Amino acid sequence: MSPASAPVLLPTALLSAPTLLEAWQGTMGWDEAMKRVVVVLLVCWVAVSLVRTWAFPAALPPGAAARAEAEADELGVDAPVE
Repeated sequence: MSPASAPVLLPTALLSAPTLLEAWQGTMGWDEAMKRVVVVLLVCWVAVSLVRTWAFPAALPPGAAARAEAEADELGVDAPVE
């Protein structure tokens, strides 16, 4: 998943809005605000990627189980069960 994708940018915008507001009002420097936004972006990217990986694991490609079983039969061993 790209850091510039919508599932990453939306929580980044929500979590970094107070920081950007402070920069806009002048109570925080823009350089410090941008550093914080980048840190939030990286944290959101990692968090969204982990949730996506754990919640929606990749399925086997079509026919992969059949191919593994055929290869196991050729070798004379039991195929792993998934």
